[in-house]
Amino acid sequence: MLVCRHRPAQEVGLLRGDSVLELNGRAVTELIASGEIDSAFGPSEVGVQVSILFKHPVGERIAADATKRLVTIPTVSLTRVYDVAGRKIGYVFFRNFVQPSIAALDAAFDELNAAGVTELVLDLRYNGGGLVSVAQHLASLIGGVRTDGQPMAEYRHNDKNAIRKQTIRFQAKPNALRLDRLVVITTRASASASELIINALRPFIPVLIVGDRTYGKPVGQYQFEFCDKMLAPVSFTLRNSKGEGDFYDGFAPDCAAADDIGHQIGDVQEASLREALTLIDKGSCSAAPSALAQRLPATGRRVVGWQSVVNAY
Repeated sequence: MLVCRHRPAQEVGLLRGDSVLELNGRAVTELIASGEIDSAFGPSEVGVQVSILFKHPVGERIAADATKRLVTIPTVSLTRVYDVAGRKIGYVFFRNFVQPSIAALDAAFDELNAAGVTELVLDLRYNGGGLVSVAQHLASLIGGVRTDGQPMAEYRHNDKNAIRKQTIRFQAKPNALRLDRLVVITTRASASASELIINALRPFIPVLIVGDRTYGKPVGQYQFEFCDKMLAPVSFTLRNSKGEGDFYDGFAPDCAAADDIGHQIGDVQEASLREALTLIDKGSCSAAPSALAQRLPATGRRVVGWQSVVNAY
């Protein structure tokens, strides 16, 4: 069955796990073969229209005309509370460490506190990092009273920039949770400030990782104006209170799990979230990888750009 709709893509029902078959009447396989896939959605301009033919996993084919417009993607895209064996488990899906995230994180943690959560699953699977100040805010919300005022990270530079050395500390937050541990969901796309959260909290509480190995970026940049450009060279490393910070190979997961595109983010049957909830409930990883995890391809570094949109691995 073919259903035709004429609204922006999210509104016509394009969801995680759907397969894009055609763009503007041309097959995706053809666009990939010709090297035109990166420009197939047209210029990044308001008003540009794209015709999309996509298919749900259940088989329904949908034709949609989507018109580009300015969209603000919420960085805290999902906050939920799950009841597992009588325990309230909070879940936060966090996309990016940018300034508007502070208010969004506060709202999320207010909600988790009101629900009385005692465990937290922090989903950073696609979070490539951002501002250290936002990481400081989030880590403080998680660490609570046990980290108040403690060293969170030390900036380390070469001998020509020793004057820039500084230590940032966890801050007291009235809406911080009282947690004995943290479970983080990661993929190869989890980098930089996402990894800083893990590294900074580990000296104070157990931080358990579910999913795939993280990217491996323990360094940061300063921005410098250069003519009409802005340069952001790698400028420093960040070490935790124990001086640890050489995670160039990323952090390995304690419990491996697939990034399960067959289920929506926040679905308790999604492989990574299911494994995180199992780890909290049972205190150990699943006895064996799920059949779904075995079926999903091992893609290595996460594919980005339009290839990731159309699952063109």
